[in-house]
Parts: sequence; structure tokens; C-alpha cells
Amino acid sequence: MNIDRVVTSAAVDGETRRLSENSSNAWVVGDDHDVIVIDPGNRAEPIIEAIGGRFVTAVICTDGRRERTAAAPDMAHELYAPLLIHPADDELWRETHGDARYMMLHDRQEIAFAGMVLTVLHTPGRTTGSVCLYADAIAAVFTGDTLRGREMMTGRRTRREVPTLAARERLSTLPSTTTVLPGRGEATTVGAVRLRRLSGTGTSDD
Repeated sequence: MNIDRVVTSAAVDGETRRLSENSSNAWVVGDDHDVIVIDPGNRAEPIIEAIGGRFVTAVICTDGRRERTAAAPDMAHELYAPLLIHPADDELWRETHGDARYMMLHDRQEIAFAGMVLTVLHTPGRTTGSVCLYADAIAAVFTGDTLRGREMMTGRRTRREVPTLAARERLSTLPSTTTVLPGRGEATTVGAVRLRRLSGTGTSDD
């Protein structure tokens, strides 16, 4: 199983900020034949290069904000792939994409591809339609902005960076060794972001 990370600068309010301040991870996951694209962000070209001609089973966005979805409709159209987001983010989607169509994700939905399965975990917080995608076969979870990457977890945390109760309940059930592949920053593990915080017993990083 191959997991390719493509880092781009995220477009916010029509501007592209410095990569170090506002970078966004897209993930291309699969084998030599079939892949899924997670969170295409605002640049299709480097992601299509990473795909390298493989069949794209789906393009999935972990939430409906522009910085996660900007390139999604064009990419899905070009690659003849279905585009999936959670319907609770429909309003956010339409603010950027109008009537562009998508297929609906739902909680506990299983998406099979390349000999493995992604399970959708609805984790509202960053947006009401935020989801994480858990791959049991490779012990990894793609979290979008529900959990931040390693270097994003240091220093003072703002309230919006702390997962909501729904996210805590869901993610605290995963093994502590589960790899967290976030929408921003470097990979980490569920254990590294403190299971006691995720389970609601505290919010400090101590």
C-alpha cells in the first residue's frame, strides 16, 4: 500500500499565504492500480502527477471548506471519479462551488478500494460535516483538521483546535499506535496527541 503526501499552500479568502503558515496536505492512497484522493485542496496538478495514471476510485473531502475542496470538482471531472463530502457541509460547499454535484458520505460508511477499506467517522467540530477516514488494514486515520499534525500540536492551543466531544469519543477508541495523517502538518499517532485529552479528561498537552 502506498501513501503519497502532496503539500500545497492553501487558498484562504482568495489569497495564497506562505506555505509555512498555511500549508495543506492532500493524500493519494492505494496500490499500483487504484487510489483514493483525500483533501485535494486548491491545486490539482501536483496531485494528478502523484496519481501517475492510476485509476481513481473516489475524491473525498474531510470537510466542505474551500481550502479542502477548491480543486475537487475539476479533479473529479477530469479523472472520472465520484466526489464525496458529508452533507452537513452542504452550505459551505455551495458557497464555493454553487450547484456542483457531489455524493454524500455518511457515518460508518465503508469505502472499498485497492484491497482495503476506509471507514467514515463523522467528527463534527472544525465544521459540522467534518469526517475522519480510518483504514484498519494499515492502522491509519486521515483526520483533515479534526487533529493537527505533530508540529501543529505544540505551544498554546486555541479553542477551535481542541477536538469536540464527538471527535474525542470516536478517536479515543482507536489504538494509540494508529498513525494520524492530518490535513496540516506532519504525521503523528493517536497516542502522541494524548488519549486522556481525546477521552475528555483534560485539554493540556502535559
